[in-house]
Amino acid sequence: MPPICSAPNCFNSSRDGFALVNFPKNQWQRTKWIQAMGRDGWTPKPSDRICEVHFKPSDWTDFRKLLRRSAVPSVFCVCQPNDTSEEIFKELRRRRTRCIYSPKTVHEMNRVCCKSVAKQTAPLGCFSCPRTSAPSKSISGDRHAQLMKQEETLLKDQSELLNLYESLEIEARALDEILLWQQMEQEELMCVF
Repeated sequence: MPPICSAPNCFNSSRDGFALVNFPKNQWQRTKWIQAMGRDGWTPKPSDRICEVHFKPSDWTDFRKLLRRSAVPSVFCVCQPNDTSEEIFKELRRRRTRCIYSPKTVHEMNRVCCKSVAKQTAPLGCFSCPRTSAPSKSISGDRHAQLMKQEETLLKDQSELLNLYESLEIEARALDEILLWQQMEQEELMCVF
């Protein structure tokens, strides 16, 4: 049986075409993921995974091929396990949003996590397009493609800036360490004289 997502109320599996991500080995990062999932006191097994839908598009680098090291899952199903399908459907209708750029298109990143919600046919908005309570205008497919390409460029630029920021942080830490060593050497020289 293929692994399924460990997030509460999520039954996505690799068999259904969802990418599953291992929990981080870094204990601090792993704790942040568990807290974000709302599963305090739970310890993931080595085989436990979390699916792609629980991450924002900005959590991915290289157009969703790699997850950022600093990424923490933040998109979770709001349904309670004891909600009936009708209650879930009402909630969906109440907070429904649509992609104003292509109301008929649901992007891949907009997969829903609840089994009962996934069975509904109500259109949902995509994560990457601006949200509105109802589609205010439609634009051509070419314009939508152009906007999506701009978004990809912005995400790539953001990824490059975050990588630069991380490398500058590492460099700053190294310089701080060098400065500390120099101060320690000066103090030793002062003690000698």
